[in-house]
Amino acid sequence: MIPMTPDIMTKIFSPEEHETKTVVIELENDLQWDFGESLRQLRKYKLNFKDTRIIIPKDYERFAPLYKKAGFRVFLWNAMRRWQCLRCGNETIKEGPVIPKCSNTKCGNHSQNEFRLIGLKDAVIEEF
Repeated sequence: MIPMTPDIMTKIFSPEEHETKTVVIELENDLQWDFGESLRQLRKYKLNFKDTRIIIPKDYERFAPLYKKAGFRVFLWNAMRRWQCLRCGNETIKEGPVIPKCSNTKCGNHSQNEFRLIGLKDAVIEEF
């Protein structure tokens, strides 16, 4: 069995309680979304870490109440994706997980296998 590791683990000092607590955060993307698997994973983390949170794509906000009902703090993320064309090297910025058409008019590449995701732009995370 492969051990599960949260995407983000951090320790926060609480001056009121004079102790350090561990916060576990699971970050979900919108490429291979599986709500059931995500919730099962969070419940396993919750067995070992009292403060377990989830960050999900804004597009899946409809699932946020289900996570909340299960006792998790929910955050929503939204961002523009930065894609690099592997033919000409040009950068194209587009919202959503769909591969873009190259913004270089001379190239016009739209092949799914000839783009690389190189980062995010204008990322926003807000609590639900």
